Amino acid sequence: MRHTIRTVTAIAAAGAVAGAVLMAGPAEAASEAGACPPIAVSNLDPGHGVMKGTYALKAGPYAGSRCKKVGTARKGQILYLHCWTENLYGTMWVFARVKGTNRYGWMSQDNFKYVVTEFRMC
Repeated sequence: MRHTIRTVTAIAAAGAVAGAVLMAGPAEAASEAGACPPIAVSNLDPGHGVMKGTYALKAGPYAGSRCKKVGTARKGQILYLHCWTENLYGTMWVFARVKGTNRYGWMSQDNFKYVVTEFRMC
């Protein structure tokens, strides 16, 4: 069954436990040092999202300079979703591919106009 981004926010609380488990260990140590934590990803979510503006694709699920920019997704572009995680600040991020390209990266859920998803944690 498909859900919109409004449902993703409601489900995020349930997924927070899984996200916290995934962020433990080496990722937790890396985040304490201010590094961009590596997160294993798989193509678990057959959904897609439409960008509401132009935003950077990131190397990890963090904004600013913590994780480097690996590409750009422009307003109106479609991103194919792979899996979700919650960062240490409580923000939900999705690992995705820009439609028609082989550009992959992390995008904050806040940057989507809308999302159709099955919401699968990484």
